[in-house]
Amino acid sequence: MDTLAVSAFAIGATSMMFLCYGIFFLSAPHSNRLRRLLGIIMLVWSALFAKDIYFFFTDAARGTSDFTYKLLMTVDMWCVVTCKLYLIELLRPGRLGLGDVLAEVSGFALFTAVYAITGNDAFYIALIAYAAIYSASMLVYIIQTTVSYNRMVRQSYSDLSHLDVKWLWLAVGIMIANLLVWFYMYLTPGLDSDAYYCLMICLLWSVIAWKTWHQRIPDEIVDDTAPTTDGIAPCDGRARAAVVHAFSSKLEELVGDGYFYRYPGLTLSELAAELNTNRTTLSAFLNNDLGMTFYEYINNIRLDYAQQLMSQPGARLTQVEVAEMAGFNSLSTFRRALKRRKETARTDIPVPPAGSDAGGTIQ
Repeated sequence: MDTLAVSAFAIGATSMMFLCYGIFFLSAPHSNRLRRLLGIIMLVWSALFAKDIYFFFTDAARGTSDFTYKLLMTVDMWCVVTCKLYLIELLRPGRLGLGDVLAEVSGFALFTAVYAITGNDAFYIALIAYAAIYSASMLVYIIQTTVSYNRMVRQSYSDLSHLDVKWLWLAVGIMIANLLVWFYMYLTPGLDSDAYYCLMICLLWSVIAWKTWHQRIPDEIVDDTAPTTDGIAPCDGRARAAVVHAFSSKLEELVGDGYFYRYPGLTLSELAAELNTNRTTLSAFLNNDLGMTFYEYINNIRLDYAQQLMSQPGARLTQVEVAEMAGFNSLSTFRRALKRRKETARTDIPVPPAGSDAGGTIQ
């Protein structure tokens, strides 16, 4: 099959895919900042691919100089910035501002401007190197910020469904493969790699689009790295002991009352309000005095209750029933918590059968 025709189809289809995604995310009801940002990014990518259709497959392109070709390629490199902007909004919700956008774009804009003025290939090569370094730093940012994000949501939520961002590792793998093809294309210009590049780009952003649509945006985050002056650790040892005892006693009452089993989506703020304190103080108590995050504390209570349910003589409960009675929002959440406890060897919990009628336990 003609290579030019395959490339034309791949680039055109990719541009249309981004256009459809962009319109969908910008016009979808109940949109949020992350979805709107993704919609804008999709339109930017659509325009970049539409430009390629004109550049490669029109009579005007045949007379294009090497300088013009490379100048257009420098503009393409700006698309790396869109990935970083998306990551900032995803992992630091609500913190992306115009200043961040300008700061991320400035380096690429400077190299492009200098090359446009001088036409010196050294600046074109320098921009390729800058893009490579920028991409590597973005991978480091993903690793560091993802760990921080996951730690912070565990400080605030008992249900992490569609809150965690483990799916980013899949996106990173696709992105690395895509970047390798991308840099190869710029170092050795040609049409033979366009179809592979388009395929990986479509796969990468389709994963991101799917996950973004289902992603929950945290409305409360406790930054456990920030210094606290909340009085949870007063200088007087007896006063501190009294505070700890008051928290512990109230929490025990809530456990006995079944409070933690009735609210699958319980958050740190809601529990803090129940205890007549603030979320920073409660988070400090859980971390410093109990040695666990809010997520770990709540799910340990629920897993202990699940064990009690299955330990009752003649109990014939399914996994779904146990998960619901213990306060888990879904069977998958219950299984993940159970797997985590087994991996940390805290205790052996009998596991109810998955069937609707079977009883007994699995040791």
